[in-house]
Amino acid sequence: MEVALNDQETESLREVLVTIKGLCGGSWSAVDTLLVLGKGDAEKIWNGTYDATAEIAYRISKCTNLTLDDVLIGNRNGRCVHCKRPRPDPFTTPSPDAPPEAKA
Repeated sequence: MEVALNDQETESLREVLVTIKGLCGGSWSAVDTLLVLGKGDAEKIWNGTYDATAEIAYRISKCTNLTLDDVLIGNRNGRCVHCKRPRPDPFTTPSPDAPPEAKA
């Protein structure tokens, strides 16, 4: 099943892919392997030359701590999709001089 993504959704998916690329040592082939994509598919998605599918979004959500909604739609300005409460960005690390409650 193919999913048509708008500009905001496409940007969110690209952000997820580039984050995963950074975590994989900067290699698109490592992203392909991690997400069990075909060779070069992650880079094609990044370049906008490949239509993202529900299958790819599902694989990304299973390989990260993001929900399928987060992958396709974005994090809704940092709020939980279900309870609408603010939640921390899973990819930011607290600064070393932050108070203990901010590090939790």
